[in-house]
Amino acid sequence: MAEGTITNRGFALLKKPPLTTPAAEEVYYEAGGTQFHVHVCTTPDGKTHNWKCNSPYCASLIGSCPDHGGEEPIHVGREPWKR
Repeated sequence: MAEGTITNRGFALLKKPPLTTPAAEEVYYEAGGTQFHVHVCTTPDGKTHNWKCNSPYCASLIGSCPDHGGEEPIHVGREPWKR
């Protein structure tokens, strides 16, 4: 999460955390964003696992991942409402 300080004019100066890429063994989906966040997938047999995504357009973090029948996150630059 970005940390900020208020200046004397009332504006917040934000320090963005460094960009990170998930480790090779982690499940993640590259959608062109800058920050990864964690989704929780429930598989058809009732088990859960986490997967990371960097799409800025995710509305819900709980639901099936693309490997288990969920929708793929929206890619930056390929937004359906801009076509």
